[in-house]
Amino acid sequence: MSETLQALEQLLADGWQPIAPPRAYAFGGQNDIRAVQIRLALAQEAPIPLLEALRQLLWREWDPLNVNRSPAAQGEYDGYAFRIWVALGRGATAGQIEAYLDGVTTGDMRAEVAPGLNGRIAKKAAALAKA
Repeated sequence: MSETLQALEQLLADGWQPIAPPRAYAFGGQNDIRAVQIRLALAQEAPIPLLEALRQLLWREWDPLNVNRSPAAQGEYDGYAFRIWVALGRGATAGQIEAYLDGVTTGDMRAEVAPGLNGRIAKKAAALAKA
């Protein structure tokens, strides 16, 4: 694991408290215990604008599994969007987000993405957080 990715994992782990996103966010088949905790802690809340923007960014522009043509797969990337949202809220850099996406695509998904795609998505995610 790269130092950048280790730093992100530490950022996510430090003082972890379950945070409840709106009901509209699913966590698909992810085996992320944090996502399960979040889902269990679910409360009735208004949508979170940055989380929704990240969700749409991953769905529309990232989509390494090429599933965004299927309405049934709408929540496929929600868990990743949530982790990015938490990381950005804790000060993660675009480089850390890129390292996370690289790990997801090459490790979890074993998917090929266009060169530079994860970096572009990470920069857009960081820009959304600053807006």
